[in-house]
Amino acid sequence: MDISFRWLNQYVEQDWAPDDLAERLTMAGLEVETVEPVGQSLDGVVVGEVKTVREHPNADRLVLCDVDLGDGAPSQIACGAPNVAEGQKVPVATVGTTLSLPDPDNPEERQELTVEARTLRGEASEGMICAEDELGLSGDHSGIMVLDDEATVGTPFPNYLNERDLPATDAVLNIELTPNRPDAASHIGVARDVSALADSELQRPEAETPSPGGEVAEEITVNIEDEVGCPRYVALLVRDVDVTESPLWLRRRLTAIGLQPRNHVVDVTNFVLHECGQPLHAFDLDTIADDTIIV
Repeated sequence: MDISFRWLNQYVEQDWAPDDLAERLTMAGLEVETVEPVGQSLDGVVVGEVKTVREHPNADRLVLCDVDLGDGAPSQIACGAPNVAEGQKVPVATVGTTLSLPDPDNPEERQELTVEARTLRGEASEGMICAEDELGLSGDHSGIMVLDDEATVGTPFPNYLNERDLPATDAVLNIELTPNRPDAASHIGVARDVSALADSELQRPEAETPSPGGEVAEEITVNIEDEVGCPRYVALLVRDVDVTESPLWLRRRLTAIGLQPRNHVVDVTNFVLHECGQPLHAFDLDTIADDTIIV
């Protein structure tokens, strides 16, 4: 079971480094097999603002952007992303920055690239406007990462992330759970042990119970065929859901422990499972045969 160190720290205050915490958890009965670093430092990446976008005279798939990096005259950067536009705040890897990028031949592996001043089809390019996957923040390579309007030009990008509780680096503790410890099969479950070891209060997340509507049984039937394996099944019907991408903080939580974000409905179910150990599944009501869930 993979536990994100930074996610874990949302539920308990403790001062140990990941390796120290792993040793204490192992001595307490939760065997940590490995501690793996996640992410990269992103030193040399800064917040920039795209001032102008114009066609590249010699390349149909590239545009030339004048990007303000907060250090004087704008830098010209060639970009092939379909979503780049004037006025955007974006993360820019400056010349000399080394990034760990996805290997195009093997997405599970990464390879290092040092950003250089280059000439692309006869035009200078001094830097790289980055997508989320190039920064190690998610697997999204659909376009460049667009930051919020409050981002300050010239700010080191790691500072931007830290200010929004989205640090660039993390560590993942791989715990070998024994059958007698199903209570520790989640971040809150492990945090409970940490709170005892650190003599620190467990900080449970607050949850609001929605106001009940009509009876779900009027819309959907739950048929439990194996009452021994599943003595109780709870169904909740939510209407008028617009399926969209999850916010970055949620995608960061999931990618840190090796899960691929899909959309905010699927991602929330996975988040709850790994937060508190409660399995969830979301169905599309329109696709359930005979309006019946069979367990």
